[in-house]
Amino acid sequence: MARGAGAVYNAAAMHPAPQVDVAALSDRGKKRETNEDAYSVFRIGRFAERFDSSVPESELPSIYDARVWAIGVADGMGGHAAGEVASRDALVQLMRLAVKKPRWMMSLDDPETREQEIEAFFDRTKTYLAGVHAAILDEGTQDPVKRGMGTTFTLAYVVGLDLFIVHVGDSRVYRMHEGSLHQLTRDHTVAQRLADAGVIAQEKVATHPERHRLTQVVGGSGGWIRGETHHLRLDPGDILLVCSDGLNAVVSDVEIARCLSGARSSEDACRELVDRTLAGGAPDNVTVVVARFGPE
Repeated sequence: MARGAGAVYNAAAMHPAPQVDVAALSDRGKKRETNEDAYSVFRIGRFAERFDSSVPESELPSIYDARVWAIGVADGMGGHAAGEVASRDALVQLMRLAVKKPRWMMSLDDPETREQEIEAFFDRTKTYLAGVHAAILDEGTQDPVKRGMGTTFTLAYVVGLDLFIVHVGDSRVYRMHEGSLHQLTRDHTVAQRLADAGVIAQEKVATHPERHRLTQVVGGSGGWIRGETHHLRLDPGDILLVCSDGLNAVVSDVEIARCLSGARSSEDACRELVDRTLAGGAPDNVTVVVARFGPE
């Protein structure tokens, strides 16, 4: 079992950020020999700390601080340990690509540049996603054991209360808002495609034989991936959940909502969600990351 310790951070910034309570938990489940899920939670910051100045602190604060959150979940697939490699490499390659770039979106406070910053961010993430896809494909071609390995890839990037999502596969992002649970991503599966085309009813997707067959994957057999992107504004009090499909395959949305709303902390919510999955048989790996957003 892998655990990400829960933590609460509050940036002392010129433009106050919301308090965020974040925790993560991953388990291989009861049927799998290995855990092919991987997750990462990064708190990315930019700050300037005053060493000395003759200017009063009321005019020149001691700390200028901007911090954002990057939450990634990947669910690997492939023979032997290839799925585990693919999911881990997706997160590693993403950070390697990102840290090489001098520009990071740390604030959206300026209304004159806000829309340009958002557009530029999505342009960069498309480049990152293509780079991750190419790297996993390349590794798969070099090692016969890893040939065809692939992974889902779901990233939530939070700037203040602006949420950006980049998504490939059937891991999910949920938002708990005013007591209601909303799935923000679409599953890239054959069953969901049939529902979108009106061939089957949406309520039939969860039990359809093709519900686990992916239509988009990072790596895999190659080809071009488009992915899915979203941008929305969160509200104080919202709860964000990023998870692999090992959770929602066992735990219903009603139960997920009950866990998120009833937990005292993100760490408690993660533990409850994984425990419910294990109690339901946990035929697959399960990974959950919960972020609770407080007031500014």
